[in-house]
Amino acid sequence: MLPSDEIDFYLKYLNKCRKSYSELKNDEDAQIYIPKTWKMFHTNEDNVENLNEESFIKTTMILNELTRII
Repeated sequence: MLPSDEIDFYLKYLNKCRKSYSELKNDEDAQIYIPKTWKMFHTNEDNVENLNEESFIKTTMILNELTRII
């Protein structure tokens, strides 16, 4: 899950370069295109202060849908 601005930026780059995330994460020049949210995973910045409302809303929608179909 990514904030809209991060996914828009990342998708534009992916469409242009045609590389997978696995290829990008090993490419020094492409690091600016890796979403900030993904870079924060499992670091000291992966904390409640960096969560955003959009993610909570989307997660709630997904969980509600899952409970409906399960």
